[in-house]
Amino acid sequence: MAKIGDGHVEAMARQGLRELRNTIYPSSNISNVTELGVFGTQTPGEIAEARREDVRAPEEEGPSVLQEKMQQAAEKSKDVKQVKERGLDR
Repeated sequence: MAKIGDGHVEAMARQGLRELRNTIYPSSNISNVTELGVFGTQTPGEIAEARREDVRAPEEEGPSVLQEKMQQAAEKSKDVKQVKERGLDR
């Protein structure tokens, strides 16, 4: 695991140079974006790691909507069969 603030000074220098360039050339069409590595911003590696942690295994997930609908349909067909067997069909 990287140290907190590792690369922060370099990132601030890059962002400062970018801001100076925008001051010298104000009509530039290059947007001023926040530099990766500045304290408080996530690096691409940190974002990817967080996404991997968010993914759950399929066995941890509950039943899908399709499975729930199929179960409801099966229960409904059982009810219809029971009604027909009793002769309560209208």
